[in-house]
Amino acid sequence: MARPIQFRFHEDLRKFFDRYLRGVKNGWESTPRVRLTVLDLGGHDVVYRPEKEFPLARTQYTKLYLDAAANTLSPVPSQTRQPRDTTRKRRMVALPSYTALTGIRS
Repeated sequence: MARPIQFRFHEDLRKFFDRYLRGVKNGWESTPRVRLTVLDLGGHDVVYRPEKEFPLARTQYTKLYLDAAANTLSPVPSQTRQPRDTTRKRRMVALPSYTALTGIRS
């Protein structure tokens, strides 16, 4: 049975603090410098995917604009103006191929 994510984070922090505050040689130096958590809306999250750098070297930066009238993302801004809607709505946008949206959590 997999451990809950919160437990794994606490375990990771304990290992880091043991190494640098208590001087315990526990192999922390071999921990990947960058680890990503990929959240999948389908429920198959990938926790701690190791990477060599961030931002990822293979990143393809693409500026996309939300077209609220057509409920799509587009490489060009929409020419139609929508009245400001203050209600919160969830929108689903279908992308033509597998896409990972990456950002920094602060």
